[in-house]
Amino acid sequence: MTLQKRLVLAILSLALPVSLGAFSMDMVLPVLPEIARALSLTPGQIQWILNLFVLSFALCHLLVDPMADRMGVYFLFVAAAVGYAASSVCIGLSSSYALILFLRVVQALAACTTLVLSMALITQTFHSSYVTRGHTILSGVTSLGPLLAPIAGAAIITAGGSWRSIFFMLGLAGCAVLILFIRRGKVFRWHAEEEAPQQSYGKIAASPYFWRYAIYASTGMWWIFIFFSSMPFIVYSIYDQGVWALSLVFLAASVCFLAGGFLSAHFLRRISQGRLFDRCIVIQLVLSAVLLLTARTLPVPFPAFIGWIMLMQLNWGVYFGPAISTALQGFSESPVAATALQGFQQYASTFLVAGGVLIVFGRTVTDLGVMSLIVTALSACIGLFIKRRYGVEAAM
Repeated sequence: MTLQKRLVLAILSLALPVSLGAFSMDMVLPVLPEIARALSLTPGQIQWILNLFVLSFALCHLLVDPMADRMGVYFLFVAAAVGYAASSVCIGLSSSYALILFLRVVQALAACTTLVLSMALITQTFHSSYVTRGHTILSGVTSLGPLLAPIAGAAIITAGGSWRSIFFMLGLAGCAVLILFIRRGKVFRWHAEEEAPQQSYGKIAASPYFWRYAIYASTGMWWIFIFFSSMPFIVYSIYDQGVWALSLVFLAASVCFLAGGFLSAHFLRRISQGRLFDRCIVIQLVLSAVLLLTARTLPVPFPAFIGWIMLMQLNWGVYFGPAISTALQGFSESPVAATALQGFQQYASTFLVAGGVLIVFGRTVTDLGVMSLIVTALSACIGLFIKRRYGVEAAM
């Protein structure tokens, strides 16, 4: 088997495992109001179904490597697939809020494990340009997952399913991952990493360069988490629209995110990464303020609201991926550790910052503007402090 064919098979096999986190998080978004009604939960309680998943997903980034050293990559991957399938099905069968929260933790740990190990398998199985190509494609899959998963959830609801049906489908996805790796396991090299990435965490965490650009990646995650958490309530309750209107919003968001990614390559040929990211944050601040001021003075029509979302997503697409890449560029000697720490800080800060404002504020258009303005202003202040304190800038 040629390396090219082997890479294609590997990517096809890993596309689903790297997407489990996005599916677990975002397929349930269209049915959050239904879960609240079925279990008699408040919006704050519903938010913890999302928040706890994000926190657990963040913490697991630091646990996968030591677990793989003890259990072996193959066995850990199989255990994660089984755990994911079992926890998803049990959530679909449960009517206990406390049990659902516990199972969401298990689900998050399993989904994060398949994501981290999938990226590691590309590194362990291939070399040189094949590794770069594999990581680029899988990163694109993980970026599109959060935007397309809500549409899949909406399709299940339209076909007559309930919130329980979505978790049963997630359980089937876990079974599919297990079957794929029983059938395609020979494609991969299953040896464990020789160097423990934990040894490099302190060095990376002490780097102003890392935080200068990692904070911008986190800003994008804060925004998208607020966006996803608010949209079902705004579309259903404020605008009195149905599930396909929500799907339209997510589809438009997906297209604009992709367009922003293409535009970023053009912009980066003209200006440095740092300047581009700074300008994107300013644009996000302005857009947030415009929505807030408009919503406080007059009703925002639904088409205008979708237009605002499209502009935010276009801007997000310009800086999100490049910010992650730039943050990791200075740590070529310890790429696994840098990737793990980047993932941890991104999801942990999302839990603390975005999850915090979502608990404090409601689910209206005005609240969305307020929350977006708060998290963007926080990011701008942190980025400005690091830039002025340490004078960090990326290369052209």
